[in-house]
Formats: sequence, C-alpha cells, structure tokens
Amino acid sequence: MHDRYFILDNFKISKKLKQSLLSIDKRRFRYYGMKRKRLFMCNVDLSLVPELCEVLNKFQDPSIISNFELMYTQSGTIVMPHIDSNRNAAINIPIDGDFENSYVGFYNKGARFVPNIVNSPEGETVVGGGGYPDAILIDKISYTSPICLNNQSIHNVANLSKKDRIILGVGFNTSLNYLDILKLYQSNRLTIS
Repeated sequence: MHDRYFILDNFKISKKLKQSLLSIDKRRFRYYGMKRKRLFMCNVDLSLVPELCEVLNKFQDPSIISNFELMYTQSGTIVMPHIDSNRNAAINIPIDGDFENSYVGFYNKGARFVPNIVNSPEGETVVGGGGYPDAILIDKISYTSPICLNNQSIHNVANLSKKDRIILGVGFNTSLNYLDILKLYQSNRLTIS
C-alpha cells in the first residue's frame, strides 16, 4: 500500500455480473486518445446492469460511490500517461483479459500536458484531467484482483497481451480523495468483510 494504489484481495464479483457487463454493446462506448492509444469507456448503472447491486452491497457506506464505468483497451494498446477528470480515486475490477500481460504504470510528469478530449457519437468535448506524453515511468503493477487507484497520480494502462482488457471502474464521490479511501480501508470501514 502506498500513495498510488492498494489491492483489495477479498473483493470478488459474480460470474453473472461479469456476463452482464460483457454483453454491453461496444457501440455505447466513448473513447479517449487515438489509434492504439485509445481507452474506451461506458457509463453503466443499475438500470442497465441491475447486478451492480452486488458491488454496492460490498461497501459499508454505498453513498460514497458516485459512478460505474466499464473500460476496455484493445490488444497492443498503450494509453498515454494521464490524470482522470472527475475522479480522485477508483476501484478497478478485472472483468476479462490477460491481466498478467498488462499493467497500470505510474509516472513523474514531463514538460508537456495535453487536455482530455472525449470522442462520443455527439462529437468531441474537452473535459478536465489530461495527458502527459513525455512522462517518466516510475512504477508499474499487473493485477488480477481489484485495485484502488489514486486517479490524480499520473498513470496509464498498457495492454501488451493478445486480448482486449476489460475492467469495471467504481468511482468515489469527488469530496473524497485517494488518501480518504485508503484511511477507510486501513481502518476496516470501506468494505464489508
């Protein structure tokens, strides 16, 4: 555990939830980046995937959860190092892919910064957060269990496998930062055992 991430070894989800998430049509996804640097994202909620209740029920205080996003990176994709818009911390739950041959990298910022642009069926929109194309890698982690990330730490994902990498992101209210979530976890007040 440190200021960038911690693993939640006992946070498991059902096959039924995984199947429901994998059945979402990929045409619903928006994306960041271009070509082999794209990260595809789709907001999901209880009306689209009622099985998300099981995730909410794992938290001692479900009101701290602000959103769910299904995200995927295609095989061979390396997303630009970035910070997230509208997310200080999130739990990423592996859904499908070769997680042993993909990783989340953590970086020190370089000299350049590019704002986030979302490409959706409605057109391009500039949002908060942004990328660091010349950032310097300082750490990386491959994980097969859910992980809580500090989304305000410069990070990326590299999918060096031959499969799409699909995760469910559980976002926390922006009134909480990563250290708040870490303290809840360390004091056994984040999830139900």
